[in-house]
Amino acid sequence: LEVFEPKENQKLMQQKRDFFLIYIQDLPFTLNEKAEAGYFQILGFKNISELSDKEFAVWLTEKAKVATIPVSAFYHDQKSTGNVRFCFAKMEETILKAVENLKKYL
Repeated sequence: LEVFEPKENQKLMQQKRDFFLIYIQDLPFTLNEKAEAGYFQILGFKNISELSDKEFAVWLTEKAKVATIPVSAFYHDQKSTGNVRFCFAKMEETILKAVENLKKYL
């Protein structure tokens, strides 16, 4: 088990975020702002589907085998936001496979 210092970890997560964003850019998601902390990137899907974010997340998991988190899950009213969260704290091979799967369905 490798242990990184906070600055190293920050750099590693930024590299993973940037890798994810490079490969996801050809997909029809919208990016409002790059993630600046943590290891989740929020992307919009309103130009892909009119499903709620929860329904869209389920659809992506079932069809493309890519799990996301609907942003509405973090709000009391659970109202759809048109956004889902992708975790980019993954091996590069995993991100590339996810993008490949998404391209088949989007």
